[in-house]
Amino acid sequence: RISRNVAWAFCDLFRRRGTERMYSDDRLHLDDIGDWAAACDLLPSNSDQRYWQFDGALKEGSIYDNARQIAAYGRAAFTIIDGMYSVVRDVQQTAIRQHISPRNSFGYSGSRVFVLRPHGLRVKFTNAAKQYSPDEIIVYDAGYNADNATRFESLELPYCTSAKQAWREGKYHMAVAKYRPEEHRVSMDIEALGCTMGDLVRLTHDVFGVGIGSARVTSITEAAGRATAITIDETLDLPVTSAGLVVRVRRKSGSSLLVPINAPVVATS
Repeated sequence: RISRNVAWAFCDLFRRRGTERMYSDDRLHLDDIGDWAAACDLLPSNSDQRYWQFDGALKEGSIYDNARQIAAYGRAAFTIIDGMYSVVRDVQQTAIRQHISPRNSFGYSGSRVFVLRPHGLRVKFTNAAKQYSPDEIIVYDAGYNADNATRFESLELPYCTSAKQAWREGKYHMAVAKYRPEEHRVSMDIEALGCTMGDLVRLTHDVFGVGIGSARVTSITEAAGRATAITIDETLDLPVTSAGLVVRVRRKSGSSLLVPINAPVVATS
């Protein structure tokens, strides 16, 4: 049946076109999509309407372009995981999936966007409360209002029919522009299989000065069944005092172990 839920609209795009059935359920990552659908159905504190809805009929364009467009209305991105169609949601991650450093990556490049952020966004949407006519709501950045805002940009959400959803998405896009100005890119070999789009990773690199260095553990010294020292295959230029310094060790499971540096050995060769 037809649904206004963004996740189920996303599924409907793949499962049928008109009366023709396209893909079977086993081509969809239904566990992830089901979690996404539940999130879309939540009620925000400032509205009696569902958190994210998609109110539109897509009649042209490729199925992948339409999938990307629908997913964006639920703060997600279209992806393919293990051969199944799915999404990556923009939610906080807690499990670290990979540790990236110069030892397991190459070809680093990065960029930072420096722009004059707008004082507000003119969010254009289709207002169901006004007989589905085109409408606009202005979303102001912190510290700005109708009296002092002079610089605006536009955001078009033609398949949004709720003023409150339009306002929330305007706030979201302004926050993304403010807090995500950097992009870091690396190339990896088989270790790239340890993470996919949307996973939380740790990044250490000398180019932008995060971490003193990176190395591989070559041996572990133990006493009474506990590790008391490690030997690495690199010589690191540590500060005069090692107070407060720690080593982040990647375990076989992929998780992190933080170990304080108590008595670093000075290299003599």
